[in-house]
Amino acid sequence: MADFGLRYVRPARADFFEGSDAEATPTSLRVIATVTASQGLAYQIEDRGVADVDGRSCYHLKLTPLRNPKHNVLREIWIDAATNVPVRYIAERFVENYPGDYYSYLITVDARNLDGYLVNIAAEGANARRGGTTQWKISDVSFPNAEPGWVFDQEQWKIHNGEPIPNLAPPR
Repeated sequence: MADFGLRYVRPARADFFEGSDAEATPTSLRVIATVTASQGLAYQIEDRGVADVDGRSCYHLKLTPLRNPKHNVLREIWIDAATNVPVRYIAERFVENYPGDYYSYLITVDARNLDGYLVNIAAEGANARRGGTTQWKISDVSFPNAEPGWVFDQEQWKIHNGEPIPNLAPPR
């Protein structure tokens, strides 16, 4: 979600994503610094109520970027009311092939929580300028129990390029 300019912030009203903090008690931690956001909010968020997405009750939010719409690309999001995990979102895709050939279109993406990871599993977008649709689906996703060190080292990655990552869980 951070890739889309969103950061988790506790909601102003209780019971929207979680219960009230009425019983929370302050601690006596010493303040060593204060951080202030200088750019302000990335989105204006509008509550569109509750909607059904594939049999799940979801909070439907409309997001309007307040700055940099090419970076803050989310336009709508549906969040599972039971798990607080995003299950669908609409993002604006920007394409610039060469100077003078610039356009954008909306793409709808379905996401699921798989083994504790949020995974985009399907997407579809209509590109009116090009007269077609863009679609993709992901299946048989699994994650390793532990990633080998070479996954995070660019030079080592080149040496192991094309090798399967060991310790992957078997496909479901």
